Amino acid sequence: MTDDDPEFDELSLEDFPQLVAIARFVQAFDDVPWFERCGVTPTADDTELTEAYLSALGFPQALVAPLVDWPSLAETLEQSDADAEWRDLEAQLAAGLVDEALSLISADELEMALTHVSAMAGESLPQAAELAALRGGGEADIIQAATGAAAHACHQAALVLAAGGDDEHPFSYKYLLFEAGRWPLGIIGGSFAIF
Repeated sequence: MTDDDPEFDELSLEDFPQLVAIARFVQAFDDVPWFERCGVTPTADDTELTEAYLSALGFPQALVAPLVDWPSLAETLEQSDADAEWRDLEAQLAAGLVDEALSLISADELEMALTHVSAMAGESLPQAAELAALRGGGEADIIQAATGAAAHACHQAALVLAAGGDDEHPFSYKYLLFEAGRWPLGIIGGSFAIF
């Protein structure tokens, strides 16, 4: 399709609200205080967001276990693996969002949007994770884990937007925790670990 094509003139951004929402979402990455509040005592807002995420995910009774410093984080990452039920549920939610998104936009459009999200997250996250780890004494493997976790949350939040947007979706709440400078690690050993 070219600019001279009559169909091109009939198209507008209004025809692609999901893609517009994802583009706006990505533009805000540089303003997010990635990992800046890791290890800080959770606020009432942090607790409310965490409880909203767990409730929306179907784990309202999960015990929240805040991690207080980078050594505690390293120990948790070394000794524990995320709960399989939690991982499987997030994977199912993501698959459902892909199906919903593909009823609204094409597979090529979805792939293009998610690739853009990954690229932009890849520009913003590594330096932010490195700076946060330097402040707290985190090692290179932790920086890599932090970057990967935040990039995954960006991908999940973008899927929510591609599927039409839902402020109360578990992935929306999870992203908001990252946006608040936190690192939600997931359900580990029966508790929800958050840094």
